[in-house]
Amino acid sequence: TALELAASYLHAHPDRHTALLVAADNFGTPMIDRWLGGPGYLMGDAGSALVLTTRPGFARLLAVGSVTVADAEELHRAGEPLFPPGPTAARPLDFTARSAEFRRAALRGGAGTAVLMDIQRQTLQVVDRTLAEAGIDISDVTRVAYMNYSREIVEQRCTAALGLPLSASTWDWGRRLGHLGASDQVAALDHLIGTGQLGPGDHLLMLGVGPGVTVSCAVVQIIHAPAWQ
Repeated sequence: TALELAASYLHAHPDRHTALLVAADNFGTPMIDRWLGGPGYLMGDAGSALVLTTRPGFARLLAVGSVTVADAEELHRAGEPLFPPGPTAARPLDFTARSAEFRRAALRGGAGTAVLMDIQRQTLQVVDRTLAEAGIDISDVTRVAYMNYSREIVEQRCTAALGLPLSASTWDWGRRLGHLGASDQVAALDHLIGTGQLGPGDHLLMLGVGPGVTVSCAVVQIIHAPAWQ
C-alpha cells in the first residue's frame, strides 16, 4: 500500500523525485504469542526500508495495485469490538482465535466460505491486472515474494493458484524467519538480489494480503546488479 501511495505521489508532480518507505515490527511483547498468534505462521521481528525514485536505479517498479475485500473485514477481527482498540484495553492480539471464531460464525451463517473464496478470486484478479499493466505474463515472472507463511498456505493461496512451482516462491528462505509483518516482500527482494537469485531482466512479483482485507501486488524488474551487491 505504501508503495502504491508513494508511486502516485511521485507521478503527481514533476518536482517530486524520491520517497522513503520504512516498515518495522517487533512481536516481543506479552500482548501477542509469536508462536501461536496466527494460523499457519510464526511471527518474526524485522525492519526494512527502500527508496523509490523517478531517477534511474538498479530495479524498476513496472506496476503496483491493490484491492480491498470489505466483506472479509471481520476475518481478522472476529469477536473483537472496533472500539476501544485492543492494546488500550489490554486485550491480547490472537489471530488464531479470531480466525477460529470467524469460521464458527461462518458455519452458523453460511457466508464464510463465500467470503474466503472472494478473497482468493480478487487476489487472482489484482495479480492479472497488475501483470497486464506491467506488460508481462505470469510466465515472465522469475520469482514471487509472498508472505512468510506455512508451505501449505504459500502453495494453496499463491504459487499453485498462479500456476507456479513452489520453488519460484521465497518460502524456503522465509520459513526460517517467520512472518515479518510489512517487511516480508522487501526483505525477500533484498535476499534475492543479495544472493544472486535475481539478475538483469528478471521480474519479481510481490504479493501480500493484510487485515481489512487488503490484497496488494507489485511487479519489479531488475535492470542491473546494484552497487552494494
